[in-house]
Amino acid sequence: MYKQVNIIMLGQSNITANKVLYFQKAQINIVQRGDTRMAELKYRHLFLEEPLIPSKHPESKAEVLQIGGEIAAEQWGGTPIHFVLHAIENPLSMGGDKGHNHPEAELILFIGPDPMNYRYFPAEAEFYVGEEMEKHTINKTTYVWIPANLLHCPVIFTRVDEPVTFGHIVFAPDYEVDRRE
Repeated sequence: MYKQVNIIMLGQSNITANKVLYFQKAQINIVQRGDTRMAELKYRHLFLEEPLIPSKHPESKAEVLQIGGEIAAEQWGGTPIHFVLHAIENPLSMGGDKGHNHPEAELILFIGPDPMNYRYFPAEAEFYVGEEMEKHTINKTTYVWIPANLLHCPVIFTRVDEPVTFGHIVFAPDYEVDRRE
C-alpha cells in the first residue's frame, strides 16, 4: 500500500512533471503548479480511504476494514451494504456461542492470503448453520450465502497457520442481530 504525496514544482528541475515515482512505500506525483489534478476533483466524494476500525476481538491485532455501521460513508448518501474484512491471525470464535440471525441476507467470506493462489487456505474453521447447528468445516477459500433470518454462527477458527481473511457483506447499511444465549 502506498501513501500518495503531491509535490508541486515551483521552478526548474531535472524531474519531469506528471511523473510518478515510488519511494519507500510512498507514491509521489510530480505536478506543475496549476495542474488540473490539484483542483477539486468532481468525483472525490466517491472515494473512502482507509475505512478502518479497531478489531472487537482481543485475539486480533489487525485493524478491520469496514463500510456501514461505525463507518457510514455519509458522503455517499448512505450505503446499501455493511461490509467487513477481518485479518484472522490466531484461533478465535466469532458470532456468539449459540449463533444469531438478522432480517437481512448475508454473504460470509473465507479468503486465503495469497491473491495469486486463492486455493491456498492455511487455516481451518467450524461454521454452524440452522436451528440444528449443522457443522461445516471450512479449509479452503469459501463463500457462504446466509438467507434472511437463518440462524448461523459461531464461526470458530481452530487452526491458523498463516493469517487469512474473514469477512461478511450484509445487504443493509447496518443491522441488528438476534443472539441466541
